[in-house]
Amino acid sequence: MKRLALTTALATLGMMSPALAETLKVGVATAQTGGLATYDAPVIEGVHIAVDEINEAGGIGGNMPIELLEKDVRSDAAQTAIAVQELVDAGVSVLVLPCDADPSLAAMGIVSGAMIPAISTCASSPTLPMVGGEYMFANFPGDNVQATVSAEWAWEQGMKTGYILYSPDTQYTTLPLYFAEVFDALGGEMLGQDTYSIGQQDFSAIVTIRSPTSS
Repeated sequence: MKRLALTTALATLGMMSPALAETLKVGVATAQTGGLATYDAPVIEGVHIAVDEINEAGGIGGNMPIELLEKDVRSDAAQTAIAVQELVDAGVSVLVLPCDADPSLAAMGIVSGAMIPAISTCASSPTLPMVGGEYMFANFPGDNVQATVSAEWAWEQGMKTGYILYSPDTQYTTLPLYFAEVFDALGGEMLGQDTYSIGQQDFSAIVTIRSPTSS
């Protein structure tokens, strides 16, 4: 289903491109190595299959084959910006960005400047389209949507209090903040919150029993 959704989005974005050639060049700047490869690599494998199927049928609309130009961003934000610039210079009409908001956001200035539509494989931060404007598109339910569903489920299960743990180091790990906002609006009581750093090894201070007034 994700493969179908992403390739359908690519075809749609390709039709929106201001200058369509006989071949649609799609720039793929994703993490094929590093920490994000767990998320990006399976998606891109699916994209390869879908693109092969589309091209075997003659391409988009039966007459526009797809050419993938791929670069490994190595799960690094700075490398993502470099790769995206190289793909823009290579003349791509559509861009696919990593499954994480942070490296995708690092490339937003280039995307907007080149006026090329871009989509992340599965980044879910609602800030993406806000920063990318009319050229950045989401391919996955936003963190705020996911948090709303979770908070409503918790409330319906009779849970009246909550406590959140999040990391300010990345966009995705701030999802609990959306949860707290919705849970509070439903009538729940947030007893407090804690933060952690990505890669942190010791959580003993966080798991210590706290009073309801802790923050």
